[in-house]
Amino acid sequence: ANRLADRYDANSKLDFRPGTRAIIPLNRHRWELSIHAMLAFSKNVGRPLTIFISGHEWTSRVPTNEERTAALLLGDEAKLTIPGVFPYVEGMPVVVNVNKYMGLKVVNGAEFEAVGIITEPGTEEILLDDHIRLCIGPPAGILLRSEATKDLALPHIPPDTVLLPRDKVTLEEKHAKTLCPELLRRKGFKLGVTRTGLPCTPGLTITDFKAQGRSMDETLLGLYGRRCNRQPGGTAERLAVCDIISMYVQLSRARSFDGIRLVRPLDKAAFLAARMPEELTRGIERLDRLAEMTVAAYEARTHQHDGPGSSNIS
Repeated sequence: ANRLADRYDANSKLDFRPGTRAIIPLNRHRWELSIHAMLAFSKNVGRPLTIFISGHEWTSRVPTNEERTAALLLGDEAKLTIPGVFPYVEGMPVVVNVNKYMGLKVVNGAEFEAVGIITEPGTEEILLDDHIRLCIGPPAGILLRSEATKDLALPHIPPDTVLLPRDKVTLEEKHAKTLCPELLRRKGFKLGVTRTGLPCTPGLTITDFKAQGRSMDETLLGLYGRRCNRQPGGTAERLAVCDIISMYVQLSRARSFDGIRLVRPLDKAAFLAARMPEELTRGIERLDRLAEMTVAAYEARTHQHDGPGSSNIS
């Protein structure tokens, strides 16, 4: 635990040096870190950053400016597959949030390289500086490339790529507590908000769930829980304890211990107290018993067939 705790450095906790990926279990932290990571990626590769604002439509009322801002800051999650803001740099890793083209492996959790973006004609662009621009509106689509798209040739798009078009999704009622908490108590209230944008997210910051199956040279890990509460009367956060499954997934993604860095100080007491849930332990023990029974039954049948009087033909 002490050795792992030493991997936290306040001066480099958000350092997205080339090749760095972050595994962040708390979605709100991941959303905030994503823009920071993309700014660093843009600088590392020497290519401009374009920030696209997803489209929002209110069908039940005219929103306040505060609600519009809250909608933009609301990122992607399980059933909200489109982020409020999508930062784009050519060559960036992208993780898809929907099952779009199963045969080409354009499915939820799959990673691709972004090689092009299609902007709608007439989209308002604001030049923030020489390397950053803001587009008021979502792109029409994004061009993706991976081993699965190699030798793919589709009309009107570059070879070896696939087009992921923009999509539309309705925000769940639960998001009202973030967008307009003062309206929740109104009788018959409906959120009535739809979002239009790309059903994917930058792959530099991902959840522990979508990190499964990947190996990383440089990792920023968030070894804490998926929930947090604001302390009464202040802005300090009280983070939940990291469960052991998330802990295992995060730590096992790193190819080397030296490649691990922590975004927050390690709670050593919680780390040492972490234990596998009893139901999982019982499940694993049951599978072990079933495996032993299966092997024993197979060996018994084999011994019976190969015993005296058997007529096996070689």
